[in-house]
Amino acid sequence: MYGLCGQLCHHFGWTLDYLLEEVDYAFLQRMLIDAPSYDYDKDEDVKKDTKKGKSFDYSELSQESFLSQLEQYK
Repeated sequence: MYGLCGQLCHHFGWTLDYLLEEVDYAFLQRMLIDAPSYDYDKDEDVKKDTKKGKSFDYSELSQESFLSQLEQYK
């Protein structure tokens, strides 16, 4: 929670005391709901071709082998 409070204080120019004592908690919750986030569970979906069901791990490949495996998706 304090990391998010620090981000809010930095963004709006508030002090931590002002944020904790003067700003309504329900208002803070509504502000944090709209904060951008990243869904890590869907990261694997980016690597898969859903039409063909094929996937590959591109972190260990050389340039040539990466390009040859990439050709199968055309």
